[in-house]
Amino acid sequence: MKDVERLQKRLERERQGRKQAEAIAEEQKRELYQANLELQRLNAKLEKRVQRRTAELSAARDETLQSIKARSAAEGALLAAQGRLTHLLTSSRVVIFSLEAKDDHRRTFISENLREFIGFEFLAELRNNQQHRKIPVVVVTGADLTEEDHRNLNGGAERILSKSSYSRDELFEEVRALVAQYIQRDSDHSETASHD
Repeated sequence: MKDVERLQKRLERERQGRKQAEAIAEEQKRELYQANLELQRLNAKLEKRVQRRTAELSAARDETLQSIKARSAAEGALLAAQGRLTHLLTSSRVVIFSLEAKDDHRRTFISENLREFIGFEFLAELRNNQQHRKIPVVVVTGADLTEEDHRNLNGGAERILSKSSYSRDELFEEVRALVAQYIQRDSDHSETASHD
């Protein structure tokens, strides 16, 4: 009987040990399941972030490619326009220039073909053109003109102004007065022609 009792106690201890082991195994299984669920959730979240970032990078790449394409097209158009302008400026018989609109009215641009018109060729060219013949010309020069220069200008220029004879302000005022005089004269001629 003692053996039976001992066996029963032993069996009870083993049963209790098995129950505890099963409870521990069940708890570990539950923890493992929860960890697996959390891992899946984090993986899905990470996957969404990767997809979003991939889409952002793809959009940025597309935008960059479009920007490069637009810039390349603009550069091509600019080069073509520059080529046309260069052709116009080098092949035209007209000197093209611009002046600063205020302050000292410095030259801001002048076409390369100005060299062709050094001397009196420009004035002769202007006077030979029927369309431009009546344009009043005022020569403003810093050079000392010779008698021959004066003869060449005779009839081609309405006035010859020497820079050394005027201060800057006086020179501009003289030119403004001449322009106003020519505008008035042109206006008077137009009115006379319309009355006839």
